[in-house]
Amino acid sequence: MYPFPFITFGAKNIIEKIDRNIVSQDFYFSEKNNRVFYIRGLYHHKKDEFNVDVNRIEIYNQIKNFITNPGKLPNDIFIQFMRESKFGVDLLGAGNPNTRTFEILISGSLLLQQKNDLVWPFPEKFSDECYFTNGNDFYINLQNFTSNPDLFNKCLKNQFEIVNKYFNKQWLRNYILSKIKIN
Repeated sequence: MYPFPFITFGAKNIIEKIDRNIVSQDFYFSEKNNRVFYIRGLYHHKKDEFNVDVNRIEIYNQIKNFITNPGKLPNDIFIQFMRESKFGVDLLGAGNPNTRTFEILISGSLLLQQKNDLVWPFPEKFSDECYFTNGNDFYINLQNFTSNPDLFNKCLKNQFEIVNKYFNKQWLRNYILSKIKIN
């Protein structure tokens, strides 16, 4: 079995979003509004038969004082708001990754992600400083980023290098073909 987390639910598939919505390198590293962006459904998803218990409401309540949640926006305004934000929050959902994971990664915002067991199909790793398990971790990480611009830049550069190298049709095509050839 080979990891391929580039499939999620939605009107547009992830590969299409990557191909059409990724920002340029100049924009990726441009000055952004110093805000932590979050917009997404809040729910408690529990499926005992699959050993799943995701409580977005609980973690959201732990971090809500540090984030900007503009509420429901038209898609074009939502995309622009996300692109203009320094950070984007991705909470665990019914599936991981979820569409928001990819939207943040291709937007130029630094992904702050609730820790999960996702396995990406490449050897590089997103920066450990970008993961959190609870509100306290989130606060500490955010304080570290705001007090240390070099840390922020290091993590954003690492994120960009991963996105630039792997989040494109050519790499995805080659990855799929290599796994087909193996089998």
